Amino acid sequence: MKKKAELKVGRKQFDGKEEKDVIAKLESIWAIGGSDAEASFYADISKTSLCRYLQEHIEVSERKERLKEKPTLKARQVLVQGLDGNPELALKYLERKCKKEFAPKINAELKGENDEPFVLKIQRVLSEDEKKLITAQNPKGIKSGN
Repeated sequence: MKKKAELKVGRKQFDGKEEKDVIAKLESIWAIGGSDAEASFYADISKTSLCRYLQEHIEVSERKERLKEKPTLKARQVLVQGLDGNPELALKYLERKCKKEFAPKINAELKGENDEPFVLKIQRVLSEDEKKLITAQNPKGIKSGN
């Protein structure tokens, strides 16, 4: 008879599903940038089981992070291939990647009425909690600063 410590009790991992099948399904979702919630749903396992498995299998957790980069890399490849013969796309790419050199620059001068300097007043509405806090800190009231 096996010793008590050697007995495996409780639920089987992934509710008895084959580990390789579950991992294949998880990886297929991670490879398209899916979340752990989406991957566990697709593999028909609980999020708790997935978390536990990833903690116990660091190599799978690291692979998951690499797989999640696949869509970004694919998009970059498509973008770079699309630059050939497409100067508009090339310029858009440069505007975002090399902002100092290629981004459009806007020079704006604001004038108020009668060419007076433009003054912008910014106000925000206080929440009830903020009003209570201010009132508690200053029971005599808030003085306006005009």
